[in-house]
Amino acid sequence: MSIGQLLPQDLIQRLLSIPSAGLAAVPLGPAWLLIKVPADQEVDLIPTLLRSLENQDTSDSDGGGSTMEMPALSLSQVTSDGADLQLIAELDNVRHVAVPLLFRLDQRLVVGRSESAHIRTMDPSVSGKHAAFSWSDGALTITDLGSKNGTTHNDVRLLPHEKSWLQPMDRLQFGRVEAFLCDPRALRAVLLQEHRAAASQAV
Repeated sequence: MSIGQLLPQDLIQRLLSIPSAGLAAVPLGPAWLLIKVPADQEVDLIPTLLRSLENQDTSDSDGGGSTMEMPALSLSQVTSDGADLQLIAELDNVRHVAVPLLFRLDQRLVVGRSESAHIRTMDPSVSGKHAAFSWSDGALTITDLGSKNGTTHNDVRLLPHEKSWLQPMDRLQFGRVEAFLCDPRALRAVLLQEHRAAASQAV
């Protein structure tokens, strides 16, 4: 897996530069949405996603759930060999855009094609306001907003306005746009492991 496959590079490098002991105190979101870039949509999907990321202030430590951890898995579990292998398999040879899910109090993050969407993708299969992430009482959820082509969670299509609870490594699909959730601590551990392996082979 190439670290260069993950965008934006400045965010990935920031994640790699944080010491392990300080990772929990840095507001990188309780989870990251890693959005797969289809080969035939790369020109449109990446720039719009990166522009939506520019509107997020990742240095704001006042975000309501931004420094909280997803409770479903402990750090020792998300960095186990099984989780590492699953992450590597998901990311290997396929470009993804990493979107930190940063929340303020009572805020939801909307995915869609609308200019007002927090996570914006121009894929025609995605509705203007397609789905929304919410963070409440230490739990992350996804809700379909009545989208035309539907939202699926682990291959199960959600009913319009249905809320579904999320855990690390859950798969999501908005229309035809595929994504999955990742604990940023697990991603950092995998990238560092791969980086060290590549460096040792180069010596």
